[in-house]
This record gives sequence, C-alpha cells and structure tokens, in this order.
Amino acid sequence: MLTLVATGYLLVAMPLMVAIPVAYRSVGELTNQSQRLVADTASLVDLGAALGDQLDALDRIARQYVILQDDEGLSLVHERIATVENTLDALGLFPDAISMLPLITIRETIERLPEKLAGGLPGAKPALADLGNLSLHRRSVVRDINSYVDQEVRAVNEQADRARQQLALPTVALIPASIALAIIFTYLTVRPIRQFSVAINRMGRGRLDQPVVVEGPAELVELAHQLDWMRQQLLAMEQEKDRFLQHMSHELKTPLSSFMEGLALLHDGVVGTPSDDQLEVLEILSVSADQLKRLIENLLKFHAWADATQTPDMEPIRLRGLVDKVLMGHRLSARASQLKISNETRDIGILGHIDSLQLAVSNLVSNAIKYSPESGEVIVRGGENEDAWWLSVEDSGPGVELADRENIFQPFVQGSRSGRGPLAGSGIGLAVVATCMRRHGGIVHVDSGPNGGALFTLQAPKTL
Repeated sequence: MLTLVATGYLLVAMPLMVAIPVAYRSVGELTNQSQRLVADTASLVDLGAALGDQLDALDRIARQYVILQDDEGLSLVHERIATVENTLDALGLFPDAISMLPLITIRETIERLPEKLAGGLPGAKPALADLGNLSLHRRSVVRDINSYVDQEVRAVNEQADRARQQLALPTVALIPASIALAIIFTYLTVRPIRQFSVAINRMGRGRLDQPVVVEGPAELVELAHQLDWMRQQLLAMEQEKDRFLQHMSHELKTPLSSFMEGLALLHDGVVGTPSDDQLEVLEILSVSADQLKRLIENLLKFHAWADATQTPDMEPIRLRGLVDKVLMGHRLSARASQLKISNETRDIGILGHIDSLQLAVSNLVSNAIKYSPESGEVIVRGGENEDAWWLSVEDSGPGVELADRENIFQPFVQGSRSGRGPLAGSGIGLAVVATCMRRHGGIVHVDSGPNGGALFTLQAPKTL
C-alpha cells in the first residue's frame, strides 16, 4: 500500500514538478521587472510633482524679492534655486526616461536668475517672464515621465503575456496526464477503502456473521484479516453477552417476583391486617420493587432492540387505548405524589410494535412522575398530521438543561437535575425510548413545556 501510494503521488506530481521551474523563472523575471517599474515610477512621479511645486515657490519668492530688494529675500531665492537644482540632479539620473534638454534649460534659467533680479523693476521683468515660461519645460518633463511609465507598463504586460504563454503549453499538455494518473491511482486506492467502509458499516449495524473480504495491496489485505479477527471476537463477545443477560434475567426476576408477591400478600392482610404506617412502608416498597422491575426490563429490552437487524412485526394500535393502559400502571406512583395525570390523546389508529411502544411511553410517564413536584400535573397528548403521528408527555418539573438535551438519549447518561423517588435512574429509560422510535422510523426530542417543565415528543410515520 505504501509503495502504491508513493508511486501514485510521485507520478501525479511529476507534471507539476516539470511546470514549477518554468513558472518560477517566468514569475521571477516578471516580479523583478514589476518591482523596478514600481520603484522608478514612484520616484519619477514624486520628482515631477516636486519640480512643479519648487518652481512655483521660486517664482513667488523671486517676485517678492524684486519688489522688496532685501537680503533675506535674496537668501530665500538662493535656497529655492538650490532645492530645484537638487531635484534636477535627481531627474538627471533617469536619462532613458527624460529628455535632458528641458532640464538643462531650467538649470541655466535659474542659475542666472539672482543676477537678473538684482536691479529690481522694470529690469527684472524679462527674468520673471523667463521664470514663468519654465512651466512649459516642466510640462515637457511630466510628459516624458508619463510616456516612460506607459512604455514600462506595456513592457511588463508583454512580459506577463510571454509568461502566460510559457505556462499555458505545459499546463495544457500536463493536465490530462495528471487527471488520468489521478483517476487510476484514486480507483486503486479507493476501491479497498470502500470495501473496508462496507464491512465496517455492516459490523456497526450488528451484522457480524459475514466475513471481511478486501482486495488490494498486501498491507490492506492484512488489515482486512485483522478486522475480520476483530469481527470474530465481537461475535463471540455478543454471544457471551446474550448468555449473560439471559442468565441475569432469570437470576434477578425470580427473587424479585417472589419479593413482589410477598409484598402483595402483606398489603392484602393475608398474614394480618397492617397498620397505616405499615401500609405506607409497603406502598413505598411496592413502588421501589416496580421501579427495579422496569429497570431490569429496560436493560434487557434495550440490548435486544439495539442488536436487532430487522424491522419488528407491526400491528394496528389504538393510540389512546395504549396510553390508558400505560397510565393505569402508574396510578399508584401518581397517587403517592398527589399528581394529576391527564390523557388528552386522540383516539387514532397507528401501526407499530405494541410492546416497545408501551415501554417507551411508560418510561416517559415514569420520568414525568419522578421529576414533577407533589400536587403537580402530567399531561399526555397525541394526534396526527398528514403523514405522521405524534405523542407528547409534559410534566411540571424543572425541565431539562439545554446542555443535557443532546446526550440524555444515550445509554447510561443522566441529566444534571435529579428527581424524586427512592431509587436513582440507570440512564437506560430514555435510551430505550430513542431506540424504540428509531425502529419505528421516527424520532424523540425534548423541549421546554409552556410551564417550564420538560416536554418529550415522539413522532413517527404512519406507515413504514
């Protein structure tokens, strides 16, 4: 597998390895030319703008000096002339970009300017006129700069076109080869991975009876043998777990049945009429024994349903009658907590597995009783819409924390809020509900009820 992958990546990458040096050289030349253009253009534009500003400033200072004829004005004139000469020197470094004649004319004009201005008006008028005419030469310099910039931009564009042409030919030639090689090696790599995926999905659904078969490189075949060994181990563990649960069911239910029968005899006064205090204790023990029985049934049925690979046998069910039967089994618990239980379920017909649906609804009602305060209320509602039926159980307890709502339907996970009752839950009840609804092609979710309590809702299609 390693050899196949390495060879595949090498062959697929080879066209890129050929194209990269060509692209690197072309991009490098283009980058150097662009950098030079940017640097020269920025300098020339700045110098052209500075020359215009400096000549304007020199013209203003010269006119002031002609009128005032003071030493300070003459000093300012010499300073402005020196500034202009520095700019002319900088522009002179670009002989390929700018004609030297305008620069020479400007330099000669400003060098003779102090001498011509010394006499004041009217003798200085020609000199001032010559200074004003320097704007024509300045514009000539700006035109040269613009022409140079345009020329260099065209050169860069031409270089970019050449680079694209140099890259286009190998790219057009190498892309089909790369695609073909990628398809071939992708198929050789993905085919055994798909076989692994099918085998793993089959094992995840509990189908451990089919061996794992993978065709491909030796490394993947060996990995398939290891996965098949794991399948055999899981199959053996599942069989052992089934035997353990069957034995546990017998060992737990037998003494529990005797215990519940004994409680019933004591409650009925077979061995003597119990006092009121004794009756209260007997009722508490009966409730606890019934809870323990439901915990055992939840554990056993959750395991059976979770491992099932086929849709259970479905039969027509009257939804309201199912709810009435479930609530009848919880009358004692509700009476002990002084709870009011209302059945507002519509009398509709659905298709389902009656035992699993009864247990699912019973678990939700048991949770509602457990978490509702004394003298609270539990409301069961049910109905249908166009293509699905639904049933909800609302309590008047503290509700379910938002952080718990994603996890409470997982096995052995309990919410952060604890309910009343002598026994703590096992975290299996809601997992049983979720498993039941999945087997019916439906869902279960929890929200906050109108009064702040928990609102659990079952929903499943009318037909499977």
